[in-house]
Amino acid sequence: MKALVLLLPTLFDPWSGGHQTKDDERNPVVMPEQRIEVTFDHAKHLAEAGLTCIDCHEGVTESTKTKDYNIPSRDLCLDCHDGDEIPWRWSKKAKDPKNAIALPPAHLHFAHSIHMELEGVSCATCHPGVEEAGLATRAHLPSMETCLTCHDGTQAADSCTTCHLEGWGGRIKTAFAEGELIPDDHGELWASQHEVHGERDLEYCASCHAQTDCLSCHEGSLPPTFHDGGYLHRHPQEAMANSPVCASCHRLETFCQDCHFRAGVTFDSGRWSFDTFHPPGWADFPPFSTAEHHSKIAKKNISSCTACHVQEDCVSCHAWYVGAPRTHPAGWADSDAMRTLRRENFGLCMECHDGSPGDPINGP
Repeated sequence: MKALVLLLPTLFDPWSGGHQTKDDERNPVVMPEQRIEVTFDHAKHLAEAGLTCIDCHEGVTESTKTKDYNIPSRDLCLDCHDGDEIPWRWSKKAKDPKNAIALPPAHLHFAHSIHMELEGVSCATCHPGVEEAGLATRAHLPSMETCLTCHDGTQAADSCTTCHLEGWGGRIKTAFAEGELIPDDHGELWASQHEVHGERDLEYCASCHAQTDCLSCHEGSLPPTFHDGGYLHRHPQEAMANSPVCASCHRLETFCQDCHFRAGVTFDSGRWSFDTFHPPGWADFPPFSTAEHHSKIAKKNISSCTACHVQEDCVSCHAWYVGAPRTHPAGWADSDAMRTLRRENFGLCMECHDGSPGDPINGP
């Protein structure tokens, strides 16, 4: 599988996680396409005229939102250009000079004012190459990779909604007029291999997806399932610990109870009844004639028993009293193993032995 993934790195890489950003690409949903129908040369203004970015984009020092229009006004241009000189030339393709520049705001949280106060952060840090460019375009906007050089969880917050807009339930908003926001790693193989990410980092999925998104496929009747093989025998342990929260997907009154009644695992008169769940002879006293007697199953796989039973269930039968089912092997009372256990962990003995009259074990 990994070899296949290596052949398709742009489609899906379950080992890298997150987005696979590229400096020459901007997601058109997050950063919508722009229309800039003017002729302008940034390099000449910065290098030849000796201007700084703030000289022309003076509003950025107080800008707190991406929708702030930080393009210089015509009057600002005329501060340097002669009154008879055109501050900029409309390109030949400009259909309407009055609307020659359309810069839809990026669907992000961003404040120029905050970033410009940071030590070591300049305009070129986030807009690399603009000082050598003619016309600045979307290609000069910061990429996600650029943002993550600082937003690493140490220098700056790295939660998704630090930058991305929030939708319902605090998750990332993914639906916009420009389309649906889909991460770069959600390629053609994602639907069949996304469980790799889900198992490693469920919070990554939950950044965008609600549980209903998962349940649209993983609802119990379709082939995909949350649980791996053998989970049916292990689920009581997690159900008792409430981890994961079973009720997130299953209804106790219907799903759980219906299954338990069919299997014969029911709660009756203050105790669990397994009369139909276990096979005949499961709890018979000696001789243990069946291969499925609980003593043999417990020796093979005690975890299958503790999924439902607690220690008190065993002690209720396997006590010290005369005639009780034998717990220890033949010769246990005179064995070195018994003496070692009694010396090293006498508390374990006292789980069954209480030192009452007749009890063969009445002290360390």
